[in-house]
Amino acid sequence: MSRLFDFRFTGVRRRYVLLAETIRPFGRTVVSITVWHVHRSVPLLVGFGLISQFVGHAETIGTGTRV
Repeated sequence: MSRLFDFRFTGVRRRYVLLAETIRPFGRTVVSITVWHVHRSVPLLVGFGLISQFVGHAETIGTGTRV
């Protein structure tokens, strides 16, 4: 019986190819935001990176304070 989803990657090269194929559609996407009547644009991947850092820091603080 074969596995339906086999996520084992044998080489590092495949992992980088998968990462590049995931980033490619979103690399040029820009999100416009308004802060105090000033329009700004942020690349989508930068926004996702900032959000993930914020969530990571919040989890670390929550774990340290045992909330």
